[in-house]
Amino acid sequence: MDLPELVRGEARGRERVIVGELAPAEVRGDPQALRRALGNLLDNALIHGPPGQPVHVDLRRAGDRAQLVVRDEGQGPPPDSRERIFERFHRGPGTAERPGSGLGLPIAALIARRHDGTIAVDGAAFTLELPLA
Repeated sequence: MDLPELVRGEARGRERVIVGELAPAEVRGDPQALRRALGNLLDNALIHGPPGQPVHVDLRRAGDRAQLVVRDEGQGPPPDSRERIFERFHRGPGTAERPGSGLGLPIAALIARRHDGTIAVDGAAFTLELPLA
C-alpha cells in the first residue's frame, strides 16, 4: 500500500488537516484497516486538539520503518494517562462532553500490532510506525 496516497486520501475532506512531508513509503497490509487506523488518529486529534487549530500529518522513513505522525496544537494527553488511552472505552479527564466512545485509539493500536507496527504518543504527537515493504 502506498502510504502517501493513504495520507492524501484520509486528509481530504478534513478541513483543518495540513499534510506536510510525505516521504515515499510502501507497506504490506490491509488498506481498509490502515485507512481506519490513520482516520482514527486524525479524528482523535481533531476532536481533542484545540478547537479551530490545525492538525498536522507527516510521513517519514526511519531505516526499514515508515512513521506516520499526527500532531495537533495542544498539550496531548496527560502523562499519567498516556498508557491508558490505548485501553478500550477509556476516556480521559475532561472528555465526557466530546464525541467518541473510547475505541478509536485502541482500534488504531490493534491495527498497528496486526501489521507488525506500533503507536506511540509524545505530547500531542501520535506516531504510527510500520515496517516498509
